[in-house]
Amino acid sequence: MKKLSLVLIVLFLFSAVFTLGAFQEKKEVKKSFVSIDGMSCGVCRAKVEKSLRNASGVTKAEVSLEKKMAYIEFDEAKTSVTDIEKVITGLGYKANDKEAIKAEKTDKVEKK
Repeated sequence: MKKLSLVLIVLFLFSAVFTLGAFQEKKEVKKSFVSIDGMSCGVCRAKVEKSLRNASGVTKAEVSLEKKMAYIEFDEAKTSVTDIEKVITGLGYKANDKEAIKAEKTDKVEKK
């Protein structure tokens, strides 16, 4: 009887956890392009990309040395384009999302 009660309690707890997960608000992913001035080599590109990927709230980051641009997907509840630009400027490069929007019309940046 004790084992049956324990099994029922465990099943109840698992079902409660999964039910709560189903009602959680889905994250809205925002996509943005940011132009980057000052990158001159593949090491620069890799450094910027790694820093962006490790930034809080960033779910995806791709940096193109050829286009001098980054494509970023992020959770707007955790970070902003301004915060992302600060990551880039903190590495010693100039960042501007407005210039990137003018220059880039595609949905993806090719890595070069």
